[in-house]
Amino acid sequence: MNKIILIITILFISMTTFGQSMSFEKYEVEILKNRGLGNRDTREVNAILIFEKDFLTVKSRRNNEVYKTYDYSKIKSVEHLFLSGKPSIDDSDSSIIKTFFGDIRTIMFERKPSHWLSMTTENDFAVLKLENDNFKLITLEFKIRKFNLDKVVDNKPIVTPIK
Repeated sequence: MNKIILIITILFISMTTFGQSMSFEKYEVEILKNRGLGNRDTREVNAILIFEKDFLTVKSRRNNEVYKTYDYSKIKSVEHLFLSGKPSIDDSDSSIIKTFFGDIRTIMFERKPSHWLSMTTENDFAVLKLENDNFKLITLEFKIRKFNLDKVVDNKPIVTPIK
């Protein structure tokens, strides 16, 4: 009787431990993608960012097309860019608009706040638009994997003091 219980326990533990498929963290993003050689048009394409054990994969949300795959060891830099939505002084070309329409300029040219992530390797790169509800989780995924994440806010680098 004890042998049967022991065998059932071992089978149960082995099935739950080894029988599970690896679950990877997946996040919805948009990747900047050029439409082709003849087209100069760049589009934001719906994608899924997948943090696998040894690789980072960007694939289509609609089908199984893989846009990019990166080995973590090959990624040279990762940068998080935040655009606050407020136009800077240099956003307007005309000093007349700056002079006469100073505050209305903010209303007319206000951008929607957005988070972006750029990654570079030796011979490739990717630019991803992150969603406001998952950008923090994605940046933490990179920190867990020991990446030095450069942060830029409104085109100004943010230098984090070393403690």
